[in-house]
Amino acid sequence: MAGCFSRSRGTNTSEAQGILPLLYTYQNPPQKRRKPTDRRPKFYWQSIDNVRLELASFWVECGVHVDQSLPPIPNEKILNFFGLNGLRWAIAQLGGRENVARQLGGVLVIPGKWEEAKELDEVKRLLPYMANYTTNDDKEKGDKRKDARKTTSETIFELAPRMKCGSTAMKTNYFWSKENAIKELYRYLESYKVLRRRPSVWMPKVEEVKAEGFLRLFNALNRFNKLPSSGDYATIFSEEESVRHVAGLVPFQEWRWVEYSCLRGRIIAYIDVLLSRCFESQLQFLVELRRYLELYHGGDEIMPEDCDNERLQDLMRMLGGKVLLSQKYSLPLQWETRSDDTTTITASGVDFGLFSLEYAIELLCFVRSSYLDLSPPLASPQMRMPSIEDLRRCGRNDLADQTIEFGGLENVARRLGLAYGDISVDEERYKAGRMMWRQRGTRTGLESSFISDGFPRLSKEKVATLSLIYIGQFHPSSIDIMPRLVDIESNGRQGLRNAISKFGGKKYFAKKLGLRILKNR
Repeated sequence: MAGCFSRSRGTNTSEAQGILPLLYTYQNPPQKRRKPTDRRPKFYWQSIDNVRLELASFWVECGVHVDQSLPPIPNEKILNFFGLNGLRWAIAQLGGRENVARQLGGVLVIPGKWEEAKELDEVKRLLPYMANYTTNDDKEKGDKRKDARKTTSETIFELAPRMKCGSTAMKTNYFWSKENAIKELYRYLESYKVLRRRPSVWMPKVEEVKAEGFLRLFNALNRFNKLPSSGDYATIFSEEESVRHVAGLVPFQEWRWVEYSCLRGRIIAYIDVLLSRCFESQLQFLVELRRYLELYHGGDEIMPEDCDNERLQDLMRMLGGKVLLSQKYSLPLQWETRSDDTTTITASGVDFGLFSLEYAIELLCFVRSSYLDLSPPLASPQMRMPSIEDLRRCGRNDLADQTIEFGGLENVARRLGLAYGDISVDEERYKAGRMMWRQRGTRTGLESSFISDGFPRLSKEKVATLSLIYIGQFHPSSIDIMPRLVDIESNGRQGLRNAISKFGGKKYFAKKLGLRILKNR
């Protein structure tokens, strides 16, 4: 019996050893790698600004002229027909159409009943696309959606995949090196400049990159020192340098934590963290102070004693207090008197000389606008004081004369916290940075879906549609004016510029689209 049991045990053990590889193969079949798809970055739909951008892009693609800042919200039928699944999901996550409409500033919500929706002007423009969309059969609905996406007729242009401006479908096996991280950062800064009017030479806060949905870029910037570097760049970039040094960008601490933007004459500020060397917070303080003085003190340049503007009070405290600011900008304190022949502030006995609040605002706005025209890397990544020759060359003789009157370049630069002095440039590093900037890739967003290897053939109707999309994105305040070809190329739309020249020129498309051409263009 013992021998029988021992023999049976041996047989079972050998059989188990033979079956084990088969079980392992069955439980773990070889996995097939999914092909990369065009998807929005993570957390992209959580931003109401991105939802606004997607809605505006949808109406522009369909040839419907709406207010870009207040785009209507489509109903469920329109979202299903055009395949806007991501936008429908985002609206549901943000609380529904009514809640999203309130967050967007009270935009129009297209009614769910089709009989009521067809009476709106915006929906009437979509009826040529949806002329035969009346059936309730699911199969026919799906076929009509596919036909709408694949149509290539002259009247209905090819529907482009909705992509975030400045982003492309990134492969899962994308190799993150220092050079690739800088190129992706350059691409992000260029698209952010178009959307938010912020110079592309300013280093963003790393948390901002994550909040905008660029999670892979955020992770790459966090571990930038550990990323490998190719042989061409290894000798130029040292291992201990930060990404802003390598990319040649103005440090984040030097230019902002108050986001400042001028939209249609109004100033919108978001105060989160204010730093003493913050360029944008200083400009915001001067603008807020001038506005407060115009409202309550008749425009007199003084330092107010009691201020009920909480935002202005926060800026004063963060930038050093009333006494220091009154010395810095030669503003007499409200509870003191200053004679006409002196600029001495009696509270401290310090005299910095003559100065003007209006001059400081004009000069800082000039510096900011000049940085909008620059592209990285900078030879000297600092907020620098413009020279007298630069001011006169740009036609600002008034600023040049006032700079001399208020003590010269160095005195004004010290007051406003701008860099002043000689510049030392590393030629090899600068050339390497310019090469990475050129290789960043500028064909992004809607244009890349038309002018690319996947869509090699264009038509005049497609080029006309692209022109309208370009005007809506880059020149929303002058939608009735045909842009210059030089401006189109400078904004990174080289393919669109070549297509306009090839299919008839600027005058042809201006006449076709009903746009005006300025004489000086």
